[in-house]
Amino acid sequence: MARRNHTTELGCIACDDLSELGAGKEGWLVNNPNLLTALDTHSIALANRSLVLILHWSEGSDPVGNRVKIVPDLSPIEAEYISAIEWLVFDDIKVLALGTSRGYLLIYSLRGDLIHKQVFVFSVHSLQMQWN
Repeated sequence: MARRNHTTELGCIACDDLSELGAGKEGWLVNNPNLLTALDTHSIALANRSLVLILHWSEGSDPVGNRVKIVPDLSPIEAEYISAIEWLVFDDIKVLALGTSRGYLLIYSLRGDLIHKQVFVFSVHSLQMQWN
């Protein structure tokens, strides 16, 4: 019996901007501990320590016109970096949430506009007081 492959092409994400995230090297997508990803129905967000690339696709669309580059304003003094990335979807609204190593939550629109910035500060003293 012949083996059958059933695949459906979702879209193309190939673009020159991927080289900034390490593309072009063998294993760049799998073997890079600093590369963070978040996948949605028609979008993928790829982030390294200081850059986020959002790639959108739909059937028959041009991948070059459907990408957004986000370079958050991170503190070079504190060696701050992107530590988490996730899509947030509320009905028809979709945004990208970034967490940083200094405790910031950054919310970006699909166009790359910063919508919200909030810091979460935890100290050992405040945690101890809550437990007592």
